[in-house]
Amino acid sequence: MDGLGGVEEAVAFVEEMGLVGKGRSGGVYGKLKGVMWGETVGLLEGGIGEGGKDGEEERRGVEMRKRVEEWERGNRVRMAKL
Repeated sequence: MDGLGGVEEAVAFVEEMGLVGKGRSGGVYGKLKGVMWGETVGLLEGGIGEGGKDGEEERRGVEMRKRVEEWERGNRVRMAKL
């Protein structure tokens, strides 16, 4: 894997440090791990074209545009009153 060892050494290090169990405790490490790897896991589970990241971004974009339009409509009414 790198200059310090291969897969066996990496697995031994993970076991020695107890890294697999740390994410299960619900503490800060688990939250950080979720943030760091969430996108990767989402892509692996859903794929890009199958409702994965692209679908989520598109849905968020539509929601944001709706919010902006509602905000603009509300501000037009307020500006007309001034």
